[in-house]
Amino acid sequence: TSVTFANAFPVGVKPLIFLMPTISTANTSNDGPASTFVSSVTNTGFTWVQSEPTSPSNRYIASNSMPEVHWIAVTAGSHVLSDGSQLEAGRISTVNALNMSNSAWTSVPLKTSLNVVLNQLQTRNNSTCWLTSVAQLNSSGIQLNLDTSEVRSGAQCKPGNLQSLQSETIGYLAVKSSVGTVILNGEDVHYQFGTALTHTGGGNTKTLAEQCAYNTSLTGFVNPPTLVAGKDSRRGGDGGWLRRCNLSATQVSMVNDEDTYGDSERSHLAEDYGFVALEKVAPVEECFTDDFSRSSLGNDWATKVLGSSTPPAIDGGRLRITPALGNQATASTYQRLFPAEGNLVTIEFDYYAWSPTSGTGGDGVAVILSDASVTPQPGSFGGSLGYAQRDDGTPGFAGGWIGVALDEYGNFSNPNEGKNGGPGFRSQSVTLRGSVSANYKYLAGTAANLNPRIDVRSTTTAAPNHKYRIKVDSTSTGQAWVSLDRDVRDGNGYQVLVPRFNARAISGQDSVPADFYLSFTGSTGGANNNHEIDNFKVCAIKSKQCQCHSGSATRRNEGHSG
Repeated sequence: TSVTFANAFPVGVKPLIFLMPTISTANTSNDGPASTFVSSVTNTGFTWVQSEPTSPSNRYIASNSMPEVHWIAVTAGSHVLSDGSQLEAGRISTVNALNMSNSAWTSVPLKTSLNVVLNQLQTRNNSTCWLTSVAQLNSSGIQLNLDTSEVRSGAQCKPGNLQSLQSETIGYLAVKSSVGTVILNGEDVHYQFGTALTHTGGGNTKTLAEQCAYNTSLTGFVNPPTLVAGKDSRRGGDGGWLRRCNLSATQVSMVNDEDTYGDSERSHLAEDYGFVALEKVAPVEECFTDDFSRSSLGNDWATKVLGSSTPPAIDGGRLRITPALGNQATASTYQRLFPAEGNLVTIEFDYYAWSPTSGTGGDGVAVILSDASVTPQPGSFGGSLGYAQRDDGTPGFAGGWIGVALDEYGNFSNPNEGKNGGPGFRSQSVTLRGSVSANYKYLAGTAANLNPRIDVRSTTTAAPNHKYRIKVDSTSTGQAWVSLDRDVRDGNGYQVLVPRFNARAISGQDSVPADFYLSFTGSTGGANNNHEIDNFKVCAIKSKQCQCHSGSATRRNEGHSG
């Protein structure tokens, strides 16, 4: 099995890998002996395998495939975490193993306060022997060793009948037992570093099922955390290795599994273990709203217009982006910055596109994220919806990165009038176009003739009052997942219009600015509507105040219908 790190280590660095094998919680005794082993490691990832110790056919029980194996990767050395906690990690080489002729432990001096220890075999240079790793703590630090368990005959490990070993590497990680929150890879992570026992039977052995039923409490997790444990004692003569059994947000259980090479029993004395449990802290979204229940926009919005277009303004308790007049192109920019990387931005608003006249309405509204280092200016009127360019020389939205358009007339998806790509004319549709660097190319969209329609004609009452929700999720490095939903107030809530897609995977969209502006543009051409929004809400993991471009401005460009 291959694992690719989300964030690669520096070139040439080979991190230490710690794995957590699991055992079936449903019927532990029918899940045969097995563990997990590191196969290969680079700075970009690693591979691992699940293996079984050899066993005579009359005692062999097949192991279940482990559906979930947690892991931790860390570079060797002394580390101070963001909350001041100390972490020591390193590796030792040894040719010794318990129950073989050379069985001495290797000592590693560490502070005695670092009482939570993980250990993991990093190599498999003796593939014909069953070897796992084990640690034990003492007054000067830790000791590490290889363990043949019972897969041996005298001083020979099995099945290879080796009396001496090639050198193997054991990795270790040591921390102090504690609970807290640290920053790892730029994210807040809740942790618990703890010690526990596989059971509390004293000098009595317990079956796998009994060990599995003994749970240790976990603290402060919302969901089951990533948890890796290391065996930190060796009691009795049977050896064995850890496998995780139960795991929830509040507790964990661990068993000491045994091989069946020499006998079929797998009961074991209580063993000590240390564990590291980690969970990313769910980011908290901060929300900002505007219900436009005032007479003027004030300082929360900055407006721009193309030519002699009517500036956006509050009308009837709603933000009117365009009136029902021809050849309008306007932009209304919310005065807040939204970092483009590592963010989740959710935009919601009620939408009204209406006119007291009959016939075909147009053109629509676009919701835009643009480069905040560039002063927002609307693109062309008509089918460009204030976002795309036009072949009369009118540029597209200044610094535009993505434009999500509610297109009543149908020309925003049309590769005409200088627009780049698209499936053609699609009235009553939603269309997304890309960045200025991609020449505002077509990205995605719906089919034509959404039902119910985007606009309402022959009405003197603002309509249709549908609610739209746009999400841009860039919480994964190098990705920006965009989606659009609509609630038409029929009691069924939000319905997907544009399924999630990674906009940055599309050619020309792979780079993003440091920060986004959020703007609404609206346009009309020969056809027109009143275009309005209400109950605006934007929520984001990260946002910040800005010295934004405020007030009103005009870009001069005269034209005719589009």
